[in-house]
Amino acid sequence: MNRASIAVLALAFALAGCGKKEQEAAPKTPAPVAQGPAVAQLPPPATAGPKTDYVCKKNGKCEVAITIKDCSPNGILLDYASVGVERGNSDIEITWTIATDGYEFAATDGVKFKESDWQKEFKDGKANKNKYSWHDMNPQGAQQSRVFPYSVTIVKKGGAACASKDPTVINDV
Repeated sequence: MNRASIAVLALAFALAGCGKKEQEAAPKTPAPVAQGPAVAQLPPPATAGPKTDYVCKKNGKCEVAITIKDCSPNGILLDYASVGVERGNSDIEITWTIATDGYEFAATDGVKFKESDWQKEFKDGKANKNKYSWHDMNPQGAQQSRVFPYSVTIVKKGGAACASKDPTVINDV
């Protein structure tokens, strides 16, 4: 009888262990979640302004060097294809300088803004063969960034035409 009791107990423990493993292996259903009041959706994060390669700081110099590898648009290399002017930074001089011998700005439109409203923001364009500058007024009170595409037109010394490059100035970044 002892042997029979021990055998029955061993069988009971073995079966109990198998039952636990089957329960553990069975997929668990998630516990019900209490429903509360609706959660308000958060507004989307504010988007950043237009991307700039360089930002002209208050009372700082704003200079862009131009290197010429060849007369193609890809051969005209500006330090910064997109120059930003900080909000609140007004009356700043932006100067472009050709750093490569044998090239100069086109006489009439070396650095020329393209949009119709550019006259409200830029004045007093000054040029010589290797430097071109514009006074950026960046008027106070603007509520958002303003993008001003412009062209840089280069010629070889002596007047042979090269290509133009089309970067941007962005006010109030």
